[in-house]
Amino acid sequence: MAKEEINLMKGSSGTKGRLGPLELTLTKLTWWALGGLFSIGLIIGVIYFFGLSKQKQLEAIKEELRTLIQQDMVKEGLLVSLKQRSVIASKALEAAKPYGKLFPLLQTIAPQNYFTSLSIDDVGRSTVSLELPSVEDAVSTIANVLLQTEEKKLRNPQMMSFYLKETGVVQLSLSFIANL
Repeated sequence: MAKEEINLMKGSSGTKGRLGPLELTLTKLTWWALGGLFSIGLIIGVIYFFGLSKQKQLEAIKEELRTLIQQDMVKEGLLVSLKQRSVIASKALEAAKPYGKLFPLLQTIAPQNYFTSLSIDDVGRSTVSLELPSVEDAVSTIANVLLQTEEKKLRNPQMMSFYLKETGVVQLSLSFIANL
């Protein structure tokens, strides 16, 4: 029996002649195709990992923006509340009468130290209580009220009470509407 040798390493196919150059061309073409596929795979992998890192960056930015929006929602709520309150406050200020102008008018009626109380009701009627040292001062005060009424600074004056103490001190209560 003859010993046959099995060679698993390909040295040459044994085809010579016309098929030899074709085999060489196919081998080169196979290596080029394999290199091209490897290059394309490498490029796709790089693009994939680049896209993945970009996506993670965008997700981080998205979370940061979401946090900022949530913080701004609180600020916006406060601003809306403040805006509503400022509308209410401006309406209240528009409806308020300039009662600061009332005090100089009261000074024309009687000196400041004679006044004991002042109240203003919701329709603007002022009620003042005075304690005057004499009847003459009370008469002078009432004359000043009438003078202010003639000058159209007061309207509807009324004497609510007049009380003369044994000491000569007069307690006087007047009511009027000031034209402010």
